[in-house]
Amino acid sequence: MTIPKAQQVERMSNVIVERRPKSRLASRDAVLPPGTPTPRRADPLNPALPGAALRKLRLPSRASEKPPEPAPEPSPAAPAVEVPIAPAATPAAPAEPGAQAAKKAAWQARKSALYLRLRKLSPALFAARAAPFAIGINTEIIRRLELVDIQDLRALGVILHFTVTHPRYLRALAAEGAMRHDLDGNPVEPVSAEHRELAQAMLDKLACKAKPKKQAGGNHG
Repeated sequence: MTIPKAQQVERMSNVIVERRPKSRLASRDAVLPPGTPTPRRADPLNPALPGAALRKLRLPSRASEKPPEPAPEPSPAAPAVEVPIAPAATPAAPAEPGAQAAKKAAWQARKSALYLRLRKLSPALFAARAAPFAIGINTEIIRRLELVDIQDLRALGVILHFTVTHPRYLRALAAEGAMRHDLDGNPVEPVSAEHRELAQAMLDKLACKAKPKKQAGGNHG
């Protein structure tokens, strides 16, 4: 037989009411005989400490707390010591324009004087038309002119280099059947084919360098 839902709910509520435990205080009063002092409630965090003793423990109030001691003020830092900086070395003063001009003028005068001596020494090689020099002619020039000063030797090297790289000298050197000459203008030996080819190669190189300059000059015109 099916029990109605309302009766089921009523029975369940009766069971719940019957099984509901009584309060702790009621059960304690029922168990203890009359006149028995109430046992002290233990501290739940520390069971060995009864509740009365726990009540006697009082936390100090915030007013009784000592204020924190102020932190000691940092001692003033020592003043920074300024390290003296050594003055920068004074650069060497450039040579005065007047001194440079005088030095350059003295060098040009030395070369001009030496070139005049060469023209007098060998008019055939330095005053007349260009002629190929004999191999080792520089040694003969130093011997005849008695050049010992380092500046005179340097000037001689500059003059000879300018002469043998000039287009006029190169054309004479590259010519068919060209002969080399000594300081007296006497032919001493023929120019080798290798030296003639080298002279022609230098002429071609100079011609290639001259073409861009001519084209640039024509464009500006």
